[in-house]
Amino acid sequence: MAVLGRDGFLAGAEVGYDVLDGKVTRYNFSAGFTAPDYTVALHSTGSLSVFSASYYHRVNKTLEAGGKALWDSKSNNSQVHLEVGAKYYLDDTAFVKAKISNNGALGLGYTQALRPGVKLTLAGTIDTTRLDENAHKVGLGLVLEA
Repeated sequence: MAVLGRDGFLAGAEVGYDVLDGKVTRYNFSAGFTAPDYTVALHSTGSLSVFSASYYHRVNKTLEAGGKALWDSKSNNSQVHLEVGAKYYLDDTAFVKAKISNNGALGLGYTQALRPGVKLTLAGTIDTTRLDENAHKVGLGLVLEA
């Protein structure tokens, strides 16, 4: 694996080699650009069969947004999977997150810092294509940092 970077531009590659068989088993490539307020990345994994692009943007001090596209060239349906999401800081101790994908999965989350080193998160995923079914998830998380 190797990664090179200069002036915000990054490029990387990974190669897997089987010494016993004497052949390359996998190869992956990535490229990206990072700036103080945004990041763009392109990835090719699965020996150049899965391609993805992602974008992250800090809009201002309270709002972050991002998106991701993924395409698997070996998949039977060859559909592009898309996700967009945002994170909004309510104050210095709390934020909400939301994301939605083109397959109808809506994710929502709320995180609150209770005190230094203790965070509580309530999150859920709603399958918007099956609202009348038991296909939704809810979770509660507690993070303790020393």
